[in-house]
Amino acid sequence: MLSVPSSLIGAIIGRGGETIKRFCTESGARIEVSKDQIDTAQERVIFLSGAKENVDRAEAMIMDFIRERVANRARNSGKGQGDGRRGQSGRGKAGKKGKASPGLDRLEPMSIPLGSTFSV
Repeated sequence: MLSVPSSLIGAIIGRGGETIKRFCTESGARIEVSKDQIDTAQERVIFLSGAKENVDRAEAMIMDFIRERVANRARNSGKGQGDGRRGQSGRGKAGKKGKASPGLDRLEPMSIPLGSTFSV
């Protein structure tokens, strides 16, 4: 059994489970992430099973992965993201779901004189 930060569980599992599958394949251990914990928990439990040497290898791989992620976050924190314009989150044109908002890359400012009316 291994406790890991909840904030890293998605990275440990990987897109489509690819990272955790790689850990299983390379270590030879069976790896399962606990689903019984509340969403606000700071840590999640990962269950490791198999031969002791395989479990030890899987644990080392997961802990190395976590250390690398934490080090990358520390290295990247505090560095400016974006291009200095207000509202930049460092994500580029893609938003949270990875899809760019249609047409936003072509928006240009416009001015409307006071007292003017326009219809849409």
